[in-house]
Amino acid sequence: MPAIQKQLLIEAAAEVEGAEEAFAVIVQRNLMLRDKVAQLENSVRTMQTLIPANHPT
Repeated sequence: MPAIQKQLLIEAAAEVEGAEEAFAVIVQRNLMLRDKVAQLENSVRTMQTLIPANHPT
């Protein structure tokens, strides 16, 4: 294999590896955000049950 082709393959492999790492970071952030949303939803449900108990209409 000519040196230029070998170098291009090495560079392409490095780009793929970088893209995989970036994708993994995005997936992790997505999971963290989903967890935060679930926590916020739980907090809202809790507040909805507490507000009527403290402020009867």
